Amino acid sequence: IDGLSSEYHVGYYYSNANTRDMLKDEDGNFAADSSKPYKMYSTDSGWWVSAQQQLTTVDGNAKRGLNVFTNMTFNDPDKSVVKNLIQVGLIYRGPFASRPDDTVGIGASRLKVSDSYTHNTELLNANSGATNIDDPLYVPEQRREYSYEINYGYQATKWLMVRPNVQYVKYPGGLTETDSAV
Repeated sequence: IDGLSSEYHVGYYYSNANTRDMLKDEDGNFAADSSKPYKMYSTDSGWWVSAQQQLTTVDGNAKRGLNVFTNMTFNDPDKSVVKNLIQVGLIYRGPFASRPDDTVGIGASRLKVSDSYTHNTELLNANSGATNIDDPLYVPEQRREYSYEINYGYQATKWLMVRPNVQYVKYPGGLTETDSAV
């Protein structure tokens, strides 16, 4: 958008650290059933996108106005517990003429756990007979987590911003059995 600030980034990561498959053994069978070691990989990779776009100004002051942002990360679901994380939100810079460096923000995020990881935990629980989170043998069956936040950034000095916020988390830790948290 003409004259308004923006940042767009796309990235890829590659790791040569050893990691294990989230579900299968070396023979391609479910490791939780076969009791064989999980398949090992010598590499891992994924990619991410980050974008911020200013949408408005206040009386032509480009330091103030509404901004939209998103951050997205995508991992290999066979090698990572987290399949993807998506964050979106709005930030209003300079909400008051007397506080041009303060911010007001609202955001939401969704974390998606790898289906392979979740299926593996289901198999582990079925094999142990564990049926609920109160059983010490139960392996938490993580699936997804949703987070929402509202904040106010108070620019106390040139180098210090104080940002109180309120957050609401649905399925903390990715567990549908857990109560939401504020």
